[in-house]
Amino acid sequence: MAAALIAFCVLLRWGGPLLLLYAVTRLWVGEWGEAMIAFLFAILIGQANAFASWLEWNAHGRDEWLRQCRRDHARH
Repeated sequence: MAAALIAFCVLLRWGGPLLLLYAVTRLWVGEWGEAMIAFLFAILIGQANAFASWLEWNAHGRDEWLRQCRRDHARH
């Protein structure tokens, strides 16, 4: 179970760049199908990471930003 969790974390953190590297090597040897699949998965991983970052900002960063705006308006 721990190994699967570590593998999942590695995939989310470095999966996109590793898949792009794999896609380039597949293109280099002329295997277009595998390259396109790897490229699409790299894009999906990148979008998942961006969505997670956006959720994090909405959960925490937005509240801090709103507090800062209230403080700024209270000063005037």
